[in-house]
Order: sequence, then C-alpha cells, then structure tokens
Amino acid sequence: MAKNKNSSEKNIKNYTQHLWVFTIVNFCIFLCIFLGKDISFNNINEAYKSLTVKDGFLVAVSTLITFVLNGLLTSNMKYVLVFWRLKYPLPGCRVFSELINKDCRIDKNVLIEKYGTLPVEPEAQNKLWYKIYKPNEFDSMIFDSQRSFLLSRDLTGLSFLFFIVFSVATLLSGTKINLVLIYMGFLLIQYIILALVCRNYGNRFACNALAKVIGSN
Repeated sequence: MAKNKNSSEKNIKNYTQHLWVFTIVNFCIFLCIFLGKDISFNNINEAYKSLTVKDGFLVAVSTLITFVLNGLLTSNMKYVLVFWRLKYPLPGCRVFSELINKDCRIDKNVLIEKYGTLPVEPEAQNKLWYKIYKPNEFDSMIFDSQRSFLLSRDLTGLSFLFFIVFSVATLLSGTKINLVLIYMGFLLIQYIILALVCRNYGNRFACNALAKVIGSN
C-alpha cells in the first residue's frame, strides 16, 4: 500500500514551467530579430517587458501556447526528432543489442539467466524492456531519469517547431538576410544540442531500468 501511495504522489510530467520558460525566451529572441534589434540580455529583457500585461495575461497566454505547441507533435514524432530514426526510435528497441554493451553496470549473463535468450528484433526488445521496467517505474533512479528524458524530449520537439516557424517568419519579415541566417543557425544548433542531450538521457533511462534489476538480483 505504501508503494501505491508514493506512486500516486509522483507526477512524471511536472515540468510544465520549464517548457513555458523555454518558450518565452525563444519568443523574446525571435521578437528581437523580427524588430531588427541586436541580441543582448537588455534587448531580450525589454522584449519580455513589452509583452507583459497586467493581471498575468502573458503567463496565461504563453502557458496555453506552450501547451498547444507541445501537443502538435505526437510522442513518436518527438522520438524520431531525437534519435533520427524513422522506425523503432525508442532506446528500448536496441537496449539488449547495443546499449547494455556500453554500460558497465549491466551483466548480460544475469539477464540471460533471469529472462532467457535476449531478443534481437527491435519490437521484441522493447517489449521485454518494458516488462522489466514497469514494476520499478517509481524507483527514484528510474523515475528521475525518465523525467529528464521526457523533459528533454518535449524541449527538442518545441525547438524543432521554433526552427521551422521562426525561420519562415523572419525570412518573410524583410529582416536583413545575414541576421536571418545567423538566427536560423542558432535555432538549428539549439535543436541539435537538445536532441543529443535527450538521446543521452533516453539511453541512460533505458539502461537504468536494467541496472535496477541487476542490482536487486
């Protein structure tokens, strides 16, 4: 009963504020570019202040916009954007064939003794991994790594949308082409960095679920 109580108190997606801050910062930078201003802390801060309306209107609207943008992409689309794989992008689909060979915490022989011959097919790998993960999903190590994975996944999805939408908007705005190209480069680098960060968190999360079983064996 204690386990169920602790499980119900945990919210894996209690990171909405992080997404909101990310959206606000990106929109303020876009506004500076759109208005032809230099990118500096002062100009970004001024852009933020210019958007601020009494009674918390900015917070309400930006939270809604973040919610809508984050829902435009399905989970699978986000995983494709993170791992750059059209089929079987989830790390669980290659955890037994690739990832555990790079993690010194995991003894492959222990897993074979416990679960039999480890699958090779991506879908079968993910099914076995999920079977192992599910009973321990609220373990602090697994829970925290999954939360980091999901947060960085959603940030990656948002950064990709910003790259598409803001790039087109600045191109059509008549802003100096050199400034637009620099800004597009920034947006692209932002997306790539977040995708790589998320990829590392995802692989770590997948391995943590197996390391937990090895440690409790």
